[in-house]
Amino acid sequence: MEKLNQIVAVEKGVRARTQKTITDLHHLTKKPLLFNGFVRQYEPVNAEGEHLDEERTKVQFDISSVLQSMRHAFTEQMDIVASKDYGNVQPTARASVEIDGVVLVKDAPVPFLLYLEKELVDIQTFINALPELDIATDWTKNEQLGLWASREARTVRTQKVQDKLVLLEPTTEHPGKAEIITRDVTVGHWRTTKYSGAIPLRAKTDLVAKIHRLIDAVKKARETANNADVARINVGDNILGWLLG
Repeated sequence: MEKLNQIVAVEKGVRARTQKTITDLHHLTKKPLLFNGFVRQYEPVNAEGEHLDEERTKVQFDISSVLQSMRHAFTEQMDIVASKDYGNVQPTARASVEIDGVVLVKDAPVPFLLYLEKELVDIQTFINALPELDIATDWTKNEQLGLWASREARTVRTQKVQDKLVLLEPTTEHPGKAEIITRDVTVGHWRTTKYSGAIPLRAKTDLVAKIHRLIDAVKKARETANNADVARINVGDNILGWLLG
């Protein structure tokens, strides 16, 4: 078991680490291109056609790992602050954070509930900024990659070729007339699959709804704790009596 002075000694460092981690993750969520990628492969229309290299952009981050990092950072900080606040206040001004009969935080003191409410608002802001899957694309989960994948799309690759168009056949009396025309000819197809590590809109909506409920539960617990009976502590007369006596 740790001592209260040990908890207080490390709290500042834990808060600083958490703040840096969350700030870095928040900046990351503002770069949706890092959560998206694709694989593009070329097929010529015949074996003699030109062969082109595969094009690929790798998905660098996915929401599950971002949320896991956020969870780890906030968990460490909340545990430190809770340990300090639980050990630093009188036992009467406490209340539990409860949702649907499930106690998430038991007998929390008011200072910790005030801290928790502020941190949950920050988490709410973080969740609101998470990049979402493009709703214009049909996505399925690729369990092997741990990413969302689109249906394969095929696009045509063309090349311009020149042909001679005979306008007038030659005869014994006339040389004939022709001109060169340019037309587009299909030479192959690109097959493209998009990948994403973003969050589905429905999942994000559910997370936002849950954080709203959690914040409301913390507010309710805070009000309950603030309504607790406390003993009046009379120290003023002793202090001022000594000072002015």
